[in-house]
Amino acid sequence: MELICFQNKLEKKLPAHLGNVWPHEHFINAAKMLWPEEDRVDQKTGQKINVPVKFIWSPWAVKIIKNFCKYECVTIAGGAGFGKSEVCAIWLIINFLCDPSNTLCFATSTTIGASKKRIWGKIVKYWTAIEKVMTCGKLVDSAGMIRYVENGVPVKGDLAGITLVPAEKKKEKDALEKLRGMHQLRIIFCADELGALSPSVPEAVFLNLKVGTKFFRFSGTDNPFSYVDAFGEISQPVDGWKSITIEDEEWTTKRGKCLHFDLLKNPNILEGRVIYPWMPSQEDVDKEISVHGGKTSAFYQMYRGFWPQGDVIDQIYTEVEIISANGLEKAIWLDNNLVHISFLDPSFTNGGDRTIAYFATVGLNLEGIKTLQFDEFLQFKEDVTDKRLTRPQQLAYWWMKVCQDRGVSPRFAGMDASGTGFTLASVIHTIWSNEIYSANFGSKATENPVSAYDPTPAVERYINLATEIWVSGKEYLRSNQIRGISQEMMGEMVYRKLDRMGERNLNVRMKVMPKGEMKMKFGKSPDIAEAGLGCILLARERLALDSHVAIRKQDTVNKKDKENPWKKAFKKYADVYKAA
Repeated sequence: MELICFQNKLEKKLPAHLGNVWPHEHFINAAKMLWPEEDRVDQKTGQKINVPVKFIWSPWAVKIIKNFCKYECVTIAGGAGFGKSEVCAIWLIINFLCDPSNTLCFATSTTIGASKKRIWGKIVKYWTAIEKVMTCGKLVDSAGMIRYVENGVPVKGDLAGITLVPAEKKKEKDALEKLRGMHQLRIIFCADELGALSPSVPEAVFLNLKVGTKFFRFSGTDNPFSYVDAFGEISQPVDGWKSITIEDEEWTTKRGKCLHFDLLKNPNILEGRVIYPWMPSQEDVDKEISVHGGKTSAFYQMYRGFWPQGDVIDQIYTEVEIISANGLEKAIWLDNNLVHISFLDPSFTNGGDRTIAYFATVGLNLEGIKTLQFDEFLQFKEDVTDKRLTRPQQLAYWWMKVCQDRGVSPRFAGMDASGTGFTLASVIHTIWSNEIYSANFGSKATENPVSAYDPTPAVERYINLATEIWVSGKEYLRSNQIRGISQEMMGEMVYRKLDRMGERNLNVRMKVMPKGEMKMKFGKSPDIAEAGLGCILLARERLALDSHVAIRKQDTVNKKDKENPWKKAFKKYADVYKAA
C-alpha cells in the first residue's frame, strides 16, 4: 500500500497531501518496512530478531528524499561519508519496486571498481537483503544489473530494472552508447561522483533518456571541486555563483534544486553528541583542522561540501577570482565604436591538440575604460577527403572566412606562430593578408612593466611570452577589463598550472607548464584558454588595451608599491618554486 500511494502521489495521479501523508512520508514508511532502523521483536515470543541490513533515518536523509520527490532534478553537494550514496541506493530500489516492468533506473559512477565501493555497492547491499521477498528482480552483479523478472525469468532484457553505467571521461563513448536507445515510461537516474563524469552524460540523459517518459527524475552527488565540471554546471544557482555563500543550505538551479550539506553543521555537532556514528563529531572536525587546517581545498570538499574558495599555489587562476571580478558577465558598452578581433591557436604549435579561433570585441565600457569581451570560439576540423588543399591551406581559408563573417579585419586578427607555426603564418599571410599579427609564445617575454605598480620588465619575471600573457591577464581581471569568459575557457584557465621546474630563485622567473606536458599529465591541453588569452595580447598590441592605466584610474587609495597586492601575488608564486 505504501508503494502504491508513493507512486501515485509522485506521478500526480492522487493529490500529494491526500490523507495528510506526503509522498516522501510514504517512501520512508516503505523503506522502514524493507530495512528497519533496529532489530525486530517477535510478537509471540518477545525474542529479538536480528536485522542484518538496516537503514537509519537522519534529518539529512529525510531532506534528500523530500526534495527527490518534489523536484525533477536535484544535486547534492556535501562532505564525505554522511550517507548520500545510501539514500540514492534505496531511492532507486524503491522506485523500481513501485512499477518494475515499466521502470529503468540508472546508477553511474566513474569505474566499475569505484562504483562497487560507492553507490553500486550500496545498491547490492540493500537489494540482497530483500531479494528473496521482492521476486521482481534478479541481481546479476557481474553485469552490474538488477534485471526485471517474472517467475524468475527476465522478460524485458535490459529495458527494465536497475543498471550500472561506468561513465568516467575516458569511457564517455561507451557510456553514451549504453544510454542511447534505453527508453522506458519511468526513468530514474542517479549520477554518483557527477563532477568526475563527462558533461555529455547528463546532457544525454536530459536530451535522450527523458524523451517519451511519463515520470523522470535525475539526481547527482559529489564533493564539489569545480564550478565548470558536470556537477558544477548543473548545480549553478539561477542567480549565479555570487548569489550564494558557503552558509547557504540550498538554492534553486535551472533544472531544480541543489542541496548543500556542510559537515560542520551535521546533527552530531548541532546536538552536541554522537547520534549518527558515520558522521563526524566536533572532536573529529577539530582534530582535522589542527592537523591540516580548515581552509584547504580538501577541507572545503570533504568537510564543508562546498567549492574550494582559496588559492592553490601552482594555480594561476581560481574560479572564485574570475567570478568575483565579474569575468563571466557581458560588457555594457558606452557606444557602438567597437572593434571585432580574433586570435588563432593552431594545434600543432606548443603541443596543443585542438585548433581554436577565439573571437572578441573591444570597446569602451560605461566608465570609459577600454574593455575586451570574449564572444565565442570555434574549432577547426580538417577535411581529409579534400585532396586539393593542404591542411595549412584549409585552415587559412577557414579562418579567413569565419573572421570575415564576423567583421574581423586582417589587422585585428592574430595567431600563435611559435614552433612550426611560422610555416602556417606564411600560408595565412599569402592567402589572406600580411597584416595578420604573429606572436611567438615560446619567445622571451617583453620589456613591458609587470604591473601598474611594478616597473620590473616582464622579461625579468617570466621565462617566455606565454607565461607573461597568462599571468598578466590577472591584472586585466582586477581592472574589470575582461568580460564574457565562457565556462569552457574558465575551466581551462583554472586548470593551467605553473611549471615547478621554472627558474628557482628569489627573483622568480615564472613559467607556465608547457601544453604538451599538461596534456600528458592531465589528459588535455588548454587550447581554448590560450586562444582567448591570445586575444588580450592582440588587443594590447593593436588596440592599446592597457591594464596599467585602468588600474591607476580606478585606484582611489593609491597604495605604495610595497603594499601592492600584485607583489603579494608574486610572493605566492615564488612558493611554487621553493616547494619544488
